[in-house]
Amino acid sequence: RYTDGLPSGGAFRSDIVRAESIKPIDKMLLDLEVKNVENEENLGIYRYSYKTGKWIYIGGSLDSARAMLSEYVSSGGLYAAIENPNRPGFEDIDGNWAKLYINSLAYAELVNGYEEGGHKYFMPQSEITRGEFVKILTAASGDSLEDNDVSMFEDADQIAEWAAPYAAAAYKAGWLKGSVTDTGIRANLSDRITRQDAMTLVY
Repeated sequence: RYTDGLPSGGAFRSDIVRAESIKPIDKMLLDLEVKNVENEENLGIYRYSYKTGKWIYIGGSLDSARAMLSEYVSSGGLYAAIENPNRPGFEDIDGNWAKLYINSLAYAELVNGYEEGGHKYFMPQSEITRGEFVKILTAASGDSLEDNDVSMFEDADQIAEWAAPYAAAAYKAGWLKGSVTDTGIRANLSDRITRQDAMTLVY
């Protein structure tokens, strides 16, 4: 079951550990013994998300001498050390306060960023479109992407090919309703998303 949620090409490098606390805590130190590591740079601690069925990257510091990977965690759950060769490698997030969160979503294959001239960028200061936001939420929900029919939207011809499967899945799931017009509904996926729209979709 838990192997299905591994990042593509990823491999467990520790036992799967259930961390629990008998009383409320702010944080606890998690130590995982690692073995058979091929590339230490690709190693991290991941927490299993039952909601998405994926392992989510949360960080980790390696003590090579002890073969221990450590990280402070703030909640119980299933944890494991995973070696993931698909490092995001974004060149514009070093020093950014959101780096951990960006990398976590990238390791879980929920965000991809942009590639220009053989370099990968996340563009953290840029605004996000409705289509990009719908893609992230649909990928996180695990909904099927087999259908790319977006003919229910009157602006279907303006929906990018990469966005169509996500928009179709979100519409079928009932949480992407579009904007009602006199003649139908529009997805408006190329528009920049507002905070109120984002909160509505998340809810």
